[in-house]
Amino acid sequence: MLGAMIAHADRESGANELISIGGPGVGAGRNVIKDFVRCAVVIQRRQGNQVVYSINAANPIYPEVRSICLKTFGVADVVTQALLPFREGSCWLSSSVRWHAGQIGRTATWI
Repeated sequence: MLGAMIAHADRESGANELISIGGPGVGAGRNVIKDFVRCAVVIQRRQGNQVVYSINAANPIYPEVRSICLKTFGVADVVTQALLPFREGSCWLSSSVRWHAGQIGRTATWI
């Protein structure tokens, strides 16, 4: 969830969208979002009947959290977005993150 919000810092998302991105169960996902709001990492705002969330770029720890997220799992999205103008060529980046035996494994592939 945090990676998605950091990668798209200019965007607001609803709780259901964040939970579907994050993958945990609904209850666990809502608890994670509440923790982010409580720590002021995420801003919660009412928009009509909806509650939307966005990353709090004004938080003093934002630059470091963004750096960690990009280094850990977000660089593929950033590179892919940067390469979109060249998609007619033969350049493609695939990245995956896998959890196995208590370890995070990353794979990046250029074609």
